Amino acid sequence: MISSVNNWSERIYFLHFLRIFSALLVCLGHSKEFFIMNISNDPTNVEKAMRLFLSLGNSAVLVFFFLSGFLVGGNELRRLSMNAINSRKYFLDRLTRLWSVLIPALVFTVMLNHLSCSEKRLSLYCTASLDLASHANYPPLELQNMSIFITNLFFFQPFRGEIYGGNGPLWSLSYEFWYYVVFMCFVLMISSFKYKKIDSGLFFFIPISLVGLLIVDLRWYFLGIIWLGGALMGYFIKDFSAGSYFSKLPAPNLFTVLILNMVFVLPAMICVRLFPNSVLAYLLMIVLLSSAVTITRISNVVHKRNVSERIIVRGSGFSFSLYLIHFPLLGLISTYATPDSRWKFNFGSFSVVVLSVVLVAVIANFFAFCTEDRLINLRSRFRILYGRN
Repeated sequence: MISSVNNWSERIYFLHFLRIFSALLVCLGHSKEFFIMNISNDPTNVEKAMRLFLSLGNSAVLVFFFLSGFLVGGNELRRLSMNAINSRKYFLDRLTRLWSVLIPALVFTVMLNHLSCSEKRLSLYCTASLDLASHANYPPLELQNMSIFITNLFFFQPFRGEIYGGNGPLWSLSYEFWYYVVFMCFVLMISSFKYKKIDSGLFFFIPISLVGLLIVDLRWYFLGIIWLGGALMGYFIKDFSAGSYFSKLPAPNLFTVLILNMVFVLPAMICVRLFPNSVLAYLLMIVLLSSAVTITRISNVVHKRNVSERIIVRGSGFSFSLYLIHFPLLGLISTYATPDSRWKFNFGSFSVVVLSVVLVAVIANFFAFCTEDRLINLRSRFRILYGRN
């Protein structure tokens, strides 16, 4: 779900780790819903702990929002400070990033849904069960007409329409798109006052932003705290004076990155999971994530010298694809492999969850090879088409 920005922050190993870790956590959480029964009346402490970990998917989406703000918003704020805003390039980059994966994902969703539900199977997925976080009000096959496709193509779901094909994670894509648009609108207005010149893009972003602000819900504003916090941190951390101290630390390996994740990221996710309606929990997440990124901002540059770096960087490269296609894939697997009542929580069912996520990740890697790996070429063609460098 995170748009790539060709700047200093893209080289940080820890950011790549956060991308794939968050995507896998979302996928694991949904796998638990598909395959494992709701919590029993007398759960063990192990089951409680594992279920808490597997329920951090919503918090992981907020990490995506933070990273999106950090990478995209922070970069544009630096451009603003240098009077180098290019609104046309910004909009082209954002749309090509989203559409290059979204459009194939919508088609892929239709194909998977017909394999899953063509025989009107009574699986949780095909009946849009409330036990699943699908955000769908109707069964998947009833959400595949052209009007819903267009609604999702232009990011009006779930504000003014259904999510296409019951692919629940698509809800956050619209949130992110309207953060992009409204943010750039404010950046252009600040630029016009600061530098006494009007960017032509302002006449495009203002009306589009007004449309967005009229359709979004209260939750969009609430979760925007995370996105905006990431943008501000992305701007300030680059020149944070403590960086000179952290740059003296040895470059972290996979073990130290995992420790940073345990100390900063997981506590932030758990706090938001336990207090989902608390602004303080959101602010704590911003502080903890910013702290982790500050520590790794110089000393943790990607060199791709070992297997773990190559795997994590590649995982980061297909994390967007994994996020957009995993839900209908899990729906297909669960339709044919899961009993109607699902399995009880035990080692066997947890193993099924893990194996399913591995299979979905392999498919997402191939999907990304055909879609988001072609992004640079796609952008180049659009720029040639419109005569822009």
